[in-house]
Amino acid sequence: MAGNHYQTCIELYKLNKSFGSHQVLKNINIGLEKGRICGIVGANGAGKSTLLRIIAGVLHRTSGSIIYNKPYVEGKSMLHKSAFIPDVPYFLPGSDIGIMAKFLASDIDLLKEMCEKFDLNMNKKISKFSGGNKQLSAILLALSCKPRLLIADEPFEGLDPVMRTAVKKLIIDEVQSNEMSVIIAPHSLRELEDLCDYLIILHKGEIIEKTEMSDLRRSMFKGQIAFSEDYDYSNIPGGEADGQ
Repeated sequence: MAGNHYQTCIELYKLNKSFGSHQVLKNINIGLEKGRICGIVGANGAGKSTLLRIIAGVLHRTSGSIIYNKPYVEGKSMLHKSAFIPDVPYFLPGSDIGIMAKFLASDIDLLKEMCEKFDLNMNKKISKFSGGNKQLSAILLALSCKPRLLIADEPFEGLDPVMRTAVKKLIIDEVQSNEMSVIIAPHSLRELEDLCDYLIILHKGEIIEKTEMSDLRRSMFKGQIAFSEDYDYSNIPGGEADGQ
């Protein structure tokens, strides 16, 4: 995003994606910045997962440009320094965390440290894990690769509140210490309140809002009023029908 002091990590320019005659993404323009966390929200079918898969290189765009800048490792594409956590994590059949770590070329010492912190058995088959621990395994494996760009689709799904808070701290620590960039699509906006720097809202494949989270917080407030006598809600359009 031109004009600020952040170094752009990835830029999407006039990006479109269609499946046959159905256009899923329309004229997407985004700048993903080094060392910042970007949240993408929208209703089901808005195009969030498709967008993340295109950024991760899993899907091809129909048209438009993606520029992977190289602020971290000279001569290597940012795409090769990224990690993708899909909404349904995939593991090699019969694998444990140790096997997956070798497959993904993880930093094994870092992975062991994180698994010990969460009491996760690296030698147990992942297929035997609970849904929450499978999700946790995918997150820890991704972070243990020390990505410069983390792309995550509903990564907190299935995690209990305590584990969710601990995982968010891991992500924030990595952003602060190594200037990792993150683009994340959560299950709900509430999951982003204490995590993201800025927010992108998708609606029917189009960006309808880009805002800093600090600005969003300032624009939201809750109030309460009380009446000394019964109030005639019919004065409010729709109030009588709603009974409120």
